[in-house]
Amino acid sequence: MEREFMPGEYQMEHKLLLRWTVTGMIAASLVFASGCRKKSTEPRLDINQATEAQLNALDGFSPKRSQRVIQLRPWDSTHQLVEKGILSQVEFERISEEITAR
Repeated sequence: MEREFMPGEYQMEHKLLLRWTVTGMIAASLVFASGCRKKSTEPRLDINQATEAQLNALDGFSPKRSQRVIQLRPWDSTHQLVEKGILSQVEFERISEEITAR
């Protein structure tokens, strides 16, 4: 015997199922996005020892920017690149896992 739905019951179940599906998709995308952060297995580039060519290979670096990094050596920390106006905070965050100052 088939179950009879009360008026509006089907729509409520449908909305609830849709809400659970959307919530699950959002949760899954957040988990995926958190795992997508670049985790480098390569050694970090020391900005106090790097050549101009090595600095140019960094995301957002131009020859002029690389020359400025070399001119202002020695660096005590990588965040000084932001403090000295060489990189914006956003640019720094993009490459911070790739560089070091030793």
